[in-house]
Amino acid sequence: DCHIILVNFRQREYAEKIESRLASHGIVSSIILLREDLSLTKAIDNAARLQCLYGIIAMPMHEERRTASFHILYGQTE
Repeated sequence: DCHIILVNFRQREYAEKIESRLASHGIVSSIILLREDLSLTKAIDNAARLQCLYGIIAMPMHEERRTASFHILYGQTE
């Protein structure tokens, strides 16, 4: 249903908290660590191609603010 995309492995624990929160609402998610050779845009495009409904980006600034960048992927054109 959802990919949680990390740009830094240090946010792994924060991503796991997001994943747990999503699971409590019945949303299946997976945590993806962004490779250095892959842009965020490409990672979101890949998630859409895999028919994920949502993409969540977790960066250091998001953890500091207890937020995340949420993208609705359902219905996106390739």
